[in-house]
Amino acid sequence: MIRVFISYCNESDGKMATSLHHYLSREEKIKSLLAPIDRETVVENAEKIANDIDICNFFITFYTRKGKENRWINQELGYAFNHVRQNNFKIIPIFNDRNDFNGFLTSKSHNFYEGFKLNEEEPERTMEKVKNYLIEEYKHPIKLGFKIENNKFESSPDQITLKAVIWIYNHSSKKISDATLDFILPETGSRNLNLSSFESFHSLINTEYESTILPEFHNNKFTLNRHIQRSNFLLGDILGLNVYEIPVKIRIPLTLTRFSSGVYINIPLFGTTYYQTKLLKDGSDWVLDDFHCLNDNTDEKILIDYSGSD
Repeated sequence: MIRVFISYCNESDGKMATSLHHYLSREEKIKSLLAPIDRETVVENAEKIANDIDICNFFITFYTRKGKENRWINQELGYAFNHVRQNNFKIIPIFNDRNDFNGFLTSKSHNFYEGFKLNEEEPERTMEKVKNYLIEEYKHPIKLGFKIENNKFESSPDQITLKAVIWIYNHSSKKISDATLDFILPETGSRNLNLSSFESFHSLINTEYESTILPEFHNNKFTLNRHIQRSNFLLGDILGLNVYEIPVKIRIPLTLTRFSSGVYINIPLFGTTYYQTKLLKDGSDWVLDDFHCLNDNTDEKILIDYSGSD
């Protein structure tokens, strides 16, 4: 879901801001939040404005000739700039003249979009450009791939360790920061034995920890037929138009014949993309049966499960 906060001066741009709000709200992918008209007189609205900005991906400001002088617009812009510094969202100005930009809007940050010049005679054209930009900009820039490289890497009396590779491909030209990569696996035996886990050592990995608790943003995507193990990785900067290969080891008990898990990547600005991974035992070898992306708007669930005599 694309969340947009619209900041404006009611005296000069209230009608246009309201029209843009209704126009964007017609899109299922967009949730538009409009700054309240009576913010000058109702103190409680200041807290509401801050909360609304906190949950948004984009901040649109009507930085017009009169709007740029409005104290609320400048306060909201200053608050939004704190989110830009955390790489959480983008600021998009709508303006009459770019020469009117000052203060935060002169920042060279890549999270400031150059904005849109207001077409006062045909405002619908400006609204359409804003909508198209939001939808295009919000497309998830990261794709994942998965491959088993050696299905007899290590073996013991009770388990086999598969050697595999996760590909992380940034198909945009932008650097991606603060992404997390999660593996959700079924717990196939005693946790002390750690029979099914991912291990990874790579320059892209900043930190790793394991948890049995699903993160809040899993969005009820997972069908958990067993207890889970979760390995979470905080990633370093993912440079634009680059592919990273991360080696992983998957430990699976020898008694199993099928192993289903979930992999997903979360980026603060773009949300979460989910992948289903299914491994099957083919004779004495393990093969990749399925690895595909599930869109957020589908009802399809990621199965976390295994089969075999355990």
